Amino acid sequence: MTNTGEHLETRDFPITSTGIKRAITWGGRRTGGDVNTLWVVEGTSSYGAVRTGTVTDAGCTVTETPCGYAKIGATSPKTNPLNVQRMAVAARPVEAGKLRTHG
Repeated sequence: MTNTGEHLETRDFPITSTGIKRAITWGGRRTGGDVNTLWVVEGTSSYGAVRTGTVTDAGCTVTETPCGYAKIGATSPKTNPLNVQRMAVAARPVEAGKLRTHG
């Protein structure tokens, strides 16, 4: 999602070091290699810690998904692309100083 809120593209990558590095390369091609790109990761200190570490090691900043993010629940089919878009939408209006960032 761009800073204007435009959704450009969604793609799935395996949650492995190689898959995450491919995601970083993919994101870099869409941002002109801008390391100031903010990555929104769910569970940065738990199940998302490997993603967080790999992305921050690449020089990018990661933020935990903000409170208020409405994860798809049992009443709706869970789709990762939809959850990812909701995470980005939840992070976008939060002031940078109020985001819990890593990196």
